[in-house]
Amino acid sequence: MSTLFVGNLAWGTTSETLEAKLGEVGTVVSCDTGTVRNGRTRGWAIVEMSSEAEANAAISQLEGCDVEGRNLTVRLDQKPGDGARAPRAPRAAGAAAAGGQRRSGGDPALAGKPECSSGFQIVARNLPWSVTSEMLRGTFEQIGPVTHAEIACHEDSGRSKGWGTVRFEKAEDADDAIARFGGVELAGRPMTVMMDRYA
Repeated sequence: MSTLFVGNLAWGTTSETLEAKLGEVGTVVSCDTGTVRNGRTRGWAIVEMSSEAEANAAISQLEGCDVEGRNLTVRLDQKPGDGARAPRAPRAAGAAAAGGQRRSGGDPALAGKPECSSGFQIVARNLPWSVTSEMLRGTFEQIGPVTHAEIACHEDSGRSKGWGTVRFEKAEDADDAIARFGGVELAGRPMTVMMDRYA
């Protein structure tokens, strides 16, 4: 079997609908779109295809395909198997200085701040101004327990800066969020998700 990540689903897309679409290119062993909350699914699914060849066929034929008004993102699931997760590489002492020199245009509040990633917090960028901290939390709670989620706002106007941070209880959930939610749309815009280098 081979596992696929299928993202950018409409909130109302069910396992049955997605399974029928994927069934056009191969045999679907399982299709998990998550539980429905407030009439919405989580917006992505984990799908087991019966073979690697069928998984590759799904990627080549269904990537960008329209399902219920949304263009699918289809790729191999990047979550390592149990016990197979690579250890996080230690940061070199000079990485902060080098990173600071390369950084341009970022949040002024982070200027000169040393890099010290905990591995538990991610940054989600390219968010519409309409996305609230509650929406951000609800989205990433589909991965695992979230201890804090906050949209960064301008102090003078209170308007969103278009990015936010999410802190998980487990470091592996932060890794999964990066692997699974990068490029997935939230409120109509594809998110960029990365590890928070400063928290």
